[in-house]
Amino acid sequence: MMDSMLGVSQDSAAQCVVQLRDCGAITSPAVYEMVTHVEQLAMRLAPDWWKQIVPWSVQPLRYYQKEAMAKRERFIVRHRERQYPFFVYVTGQVEYPEDDPLYGTYVTEGTFLVGKAKTIHDALECAKEAFTRGEWIVQDEEGRDELVDHLTGRD
Repeated sequence: MMDSMLGVSQDSAAQCVVQLRDCGAITSPAVYEMVTHVEQLAMRLAPDWWKQIVPWSVQPLRYYQKEAMAKRERFIVRHRERQYPFFVYVTGQVEYPEDDPLYGTYVTEGTFLVGKAKTIHDALECAKEAFTRGEWIVQDEEGRDELVDHLTGRD
């Protein structure tokens, strides 16, 4: 409906408002005024559509100013994480202590994030560094138990 009336993607205005809130950018009177006008226009033209995309109503400016710092920090962290497309995981058996020390330990399968990298070469270096630091013990092909480090519980 809005596509034909405005000649643009109907989601673009709503996505812009959501992104502004998600990154903590609704902090100035000018941005706040733009967001309120966009909401008012959308509520007149297509209220059901707007409520699907933006389920919250515009709050007072002070509300957005209070939440801005935390939102900005989360946005920056997410943006930085996107710069590291390669993740290095280790999968294997891990030994954990039981809640009651009398029962000793238990072993379960586990997968752990060792690091993140920008390139495949960096990912291989990350795995190599983790291995040389002794973050996990590799079992031989037969999977013999004597190669499991029982103190750390890693194989």
